[in-house]
Amino acid sequence: MIITKIMRNDNALMSYVARQQENCEFSLKAILRKEDDSWKSFFMMLELVKKGTREEVVHDYGGCVLTEKLLNVNEGLAIIANLHPKDGDKGRILIPDYGEFAVVAEQPCYSVSSRRRYGILEREWPMRLCSFRVREDQSFRGRGQELLKEGLPYYPDLIEAAIAFFGLAVDHFDPREEIYVVVPDYRAQIESLRLVF
Repeated sequence: MIITKIMRNDNALMSYVARQQENCEFSLKAILRKEDDSWKSFFMMLELVKKGTREEVVHDYGGCVLTEKLLNVNEGLAIIANLHPKDGDKGRILIPDYGEFAVVAEQPCYSVSSRRRYGILEREWPMRLCSFRVREDQSFRGRGQELLKEGLPYYPDLIEAAIAFFGLAVDHFDPREEIYVVVPDYRAQIESLRLVF
């Protein structure tokens, strides 16, 4: 019961921070692979970004897709609300065109200062960060799949693809069917400025 209350408070705080900022939208990124006529998750991230800094992307390597969709603030907050469901429901995330993924584990929200690193993430702005885990039968682990197709970026394996595509602050990482939700706070202001030679 206490954990559920903490999660709801995290959801409310992330929603509040997102709504207080102007000229923002959500970026929903995912690396997915098709198996047995359904999509499996490798890694996902929902992040609040400044408008005009991202473009929608679909890199289809045939059976493996790197995708980024842009969502307005309300759409992004609806996803966060579904990850933190009420009344004992199971969490879930819907990736348009690829299906719904059940969430089986969630972690409390962390507050990370600007220019600080938390695990595989590092941002210039202070941020709120939550992570979730996709149900095992809807995810896959893998490293060795080479991503090669004319006109698309080349990646020797999925780990390197994730590091580059998500802008991770690591050389290598071990994905654990995770979904990261990142809400930077772009409202920080310069308190003082001093010019020196």
